[in-house]
Amino acid sequence: MKKIPEKLNGYNAYESISWCMRRAVYASLTIKQFEDAWDVFIKKYELQSNTWLEGLYLERKWWVPAYLNDVFWVGMSSTQRSENINAYFDGYVHSKTTLKQFVGQYENALGNKVESENQADVKSWYTFIPLMTKDELEKRFQSVYTHAKVKEFQKQFFDKIHYFCDKPAKVDGIVFEHEINEWVTYGEGEEKKRIQVLFTVDFNAETNETH
Repeated sequence: MKKIPEKLNGYNAYESISWCMRRAVYASLTIKQFEDAWDVFIKKYELQSNTWLEGLYLERKWWVPAYLNDVFWVGMSSTQRSENINAYFDGYVHSKTTLKQFVGQYENALGNKVESENQADVKSWYTFIPLMTKDELEKRFQSVYTHAKVKEFQKQFFDKIHYFCDKPAKVDGIVFEHEINEWVTYGEGEEKKRIQVLFTVDFNAETNETH
């Protein structure tokens, strides 16, 4: 997606093309939504002959989020995983490190990682991150997770408070259908943008289950 300016900047409608492409990729929650949005986007701007877009589409199962919903990524992208590994060994190994040296430095890096985690645990046992709400779920996170994870949870939890939920429509006697708008942020730096995504949630008043 970072190659969009390089590959598509030559088109007169570049801004609109970039927006539609990003929306098709990031705002599509299902495979069908992506396929429909991509088809509309390609036809609207007559991009059928663009070989770069054609190649991306052929490999869509490997990079489009809608195709990867059933894969557990621990909240990280492939580039983040690579960067984390580099950071893990930063200061311990370099391009001229021998295999024998690497074994010893690996043990040092591992020991440092364990020590850092132990320190984070101890800090979390004796100090607390202030609560942002009075919700019991946030309080539970505060009592069992490290400060870093509590902060991560608080950010996501606070964002959820600002969702807009419309008046529910009754599907049958006990099931109510809600439409919920969420603002999704994607990209980094100057490319960072926000788009609104619509979710449909069914709530069963008898079992208290949602899907």
